[in-house]
Amino acid sequence: MRYGYQSQWFGKEPMQQSVTTVADRLLRALRRKREGFPFRPLLFIAHCFGGPVVLKALLEAEQDENEWPGIFVSTTGLIFFGTPFRGAGGMKQMEMLEAARREY
Repeated sequence: MRYGYQSQWFGKEPMQQSVTTVADRLLRALRRKREGFPFRPLLFIAHCFGGPVVLKALLEAEQDENEWPGIFVSTTGLIFFGTPFRGAGGMKQMEMLEAARREY
């Protein structure tokens, strides 16, 4: 599944949406697509501000398994390209989620 959103966060006409809003929309789209297969493995590939969106979505999925069944526990991989994590290379999934939890 490819997921996209309006991503002009800066400049003359920045989008008026938050990471939380986009993460919620991502979770809703995943829930619809995974209906009937809630534990199919997930691999997220994110670019730029998609990284914080994925992390926020995973935080929400981990904290409310009933609302977002299978999303957190089925995440088998995270690939980030050009994301603003300030050198978070080599972090384990739980370490990355703890860092995101502190941020959000």
